Amino acid sequence: MALEVTVPTTGTIRTIDVLRSLGFQTDTTVITDDGPGLSANFGGLRLAAGAYCKFLTEIVMITGVLATSRSWAAIQIEMPRYVESAHFVTAWIVWHLDQHSEFRKVHNLLWVEDGRNHQGLLPWVKSTAEWEACPKCIVERAWLRLALNKLGEHLASLPDDAKVAFAFDGSVFSMRCGGEFIALAGRGAPWTVGFGVRAGSLRHLPKRLKHEKIQISIWESHIEFGNRIYPGTLDEVGPVDPAKVQ
Repeated sequence: MALEVTVPTTGTIRTIDVLRSLGFQTDTTVITDDGPGLSANFGGLRLAAGAYCKFLTEIVMITGVLATSRSWAAIQIEMPRYVESAHFVTAWIVWHLDQHSEFRKVHNLLWVEDGRNHQGLLPWVKSTAEWEACPKCIVERAWLRLALNKLGEHLASLPDDAKVAFAFDGSVFSMRCGGEFIALAGRGAPWTVGFGVRAGSLRHLPKRLKHEKIQISIWESHIEFGNRIYPGTLDEVGPVDPAKVQ
């Protein structure tokens, strides 16, 4: 599933002010949309920064050169003009600089270490961590196909507002609907929540499952089977009754 990342825009701290605290100084040779820009020389890392308007969005752009005895790389980083903390700025800059393997060896700048220690503030890092922690399990394609076919048969006799409940206890992935219980083996951590979907939303179940191992996951109020996504709601999880597992 593709992760959608939202960059916060409600901060009150000016990114330019944070850059000054990191050692950037006014440089009249750096032309920006908001007067003279800033520049800094950190040895092999030379950077210039300024405020610009790009596609009607106000940003701070940092450009420069990362040079070592063995390599040379152009730097371009875009970030919000206002942020929630100084740590956010250092984390943002260092994450981009660390994409260059030579920069990962840099440990003599305090703000670089600060940035590495606060990577969790970055929206894409947060989203990835949240995705890794979301309920998910892996099932065999053949077993899932049989289970979905059986679910489809039950759905045919249910009204659109009937509820289909999904759960996973660490070894069994289950579907409950209209008094019927469908289960198949799965692998993964037990879900601490279940998921409910209206029968009407499940009228078009996936017909083709491309991979032998299929991941089922709950993410942002949706459950995903392979490449199909269905909206629903989180439920409390109850224990699976082994006697009902077919």
